[in-house]
Amino acid sequence: MQTVCMSSKPASRSVCVVLAILISSAGCGVSSGGGVPSTLAPLQDASVGSGGVESATTSTLPVISLNPVPLSGLVLGSLGLGEAAFGEDAEVTVRYVASLLGSPTADTGWLETEQAAILCDRKMFRQVEWGVLRLEFGDTSPYRDDDLHFVGWDYGLDGRLGEEPQGIITERGVGLGSRVDELLAAYPTAQLFEGEEGNFPPTFTEASGLSGYTTGTGDSDVITVLEGGVRCG
Repeated sequence: MQTVCMSSKPASRSVCVVLAILISSAGCGVSSGGGVPSTLAPLQDASVGSGGVESATTSTLPVISLNPVPLSGLVLGSLGLGEAAFGEDAEVTVRYVASLLGSPTADTGWLETEQAAILCDRKMFRQVEWGVLRLEFGDTSPYRDDDLHFVGWDYGLDGRLGEEPQGIITERGVGLGSRVDELLAAYPTAQLFEGEEGNFPPTFTEASGLSGYTTGTGDSDVITVLEGGVRCG
């Protein structure tokens, strides 16, 4: 039975949510202990660029059924992204993702003290984007309390589909454009929350940690955003 819940509090991309999506395919896993992996896949040097993200809107939101084949070896997980675990060194993580997706399309650089405090209770804050995939970094999190490290990711833009990079999914085949009935089949404990027009969109959360935005709570509505880790900006 599909469970639809009413939420009195606005949902936003700044809600800190830990996703628990264990990665089963060989070579794409993340340490089950939640700590920093001892090794990552061989990394290629890639410069970290800056600038805005080019975006193209789509007039409609298509219903997309995705095959469980992750893009470029990346898998959306509760403990990280692909082989980069939350808590991993920031520069190592950026180089790892860049080796698979190319140079970032945007990079805030490290924001300090007052700027970081506006976005989060941290001394240091940074976001790096590859199109609609955004990674967040900080100096303090549940994963580590020292050094600059990977703390969260979000993927997609609310209300829009079809932008790059496409095809990044969870181990159970859930991604942007997956229908609500597909979400519930893959994650039976998922809960749906009605949005409030003009204020915040419909959202979902799942017992293992998966969360995101949807176009609605009906079976044929689709996922437009997925989130993981402890983002705060």
